[in-house]
Amino acid sequence: MSTIKTLTQERARFCLICVRRIKLLKEGKWQELQEDSIKDFLPQNFAKFEIFRNFEGAKKEAYKAFENERKKKENKDRQNEEIYNDFKKEFVNFDYSKDYSSHAKGLPQMIISNGLISTLAFYKAKEKDRGQIYQDISEILEALNFKPYCEEKKGNPNLGLLDFLLNTNAHILRLATTEVISIANWLKRMAEVEL
Repeated sequence: MSTIKTLTQERARFCLICVRRIKLLKEGKWQELQEDSIKDFLPQNFAKFEIFRNFEGAKKEAYKAFENERKKKENKDRQNEEIYNDFKKEFVNFDYSKDYSSHAKGLPQMIISNGLISTLAFYKAKEKDRGQIYQDISEILEALNFKPYCEEKKGNPNLGLLDFLLNTNAHILRLATTEVISIANWLKRMAEVEL
């Protein structure tokens, strides 16, 4: 039996992982995220967590919650790593499941109607559940090794998907649009099944 997976299988698998991650966050079981191909929700150390301020959705919310916690404990002369370890134990969960599902269902049609860049800008600007969908699409493109995006990210690790799309040529934008619509269709299906 062959272990080679088709691109369609990979898209479906990564979308399923993202939707299950939302489900685990709702249930308070975020520690159970084991998929290394989609980034961990809360990493083991603070240095890796610090880049979450550049993300969207639940990761950004977690970073904001940590910043609030750090401000409360600032006068206690504690190190970020120590505060972070306490924060992971007391972490408040985010329930994006209901809104995530409804926004994922509308995503493919929004891209077709409004274009990829304007749709992703809208999702990113709304933060929370829509921001999480934006973040998931970014992570899935990286996990699928969408070459133009991954090559640009090598030179600039903090490059966001929207920044990349705004500065790319029309040919790459068409390729990205086709790929993201395919991902959005799978995200929609997985959200319908899982959430």
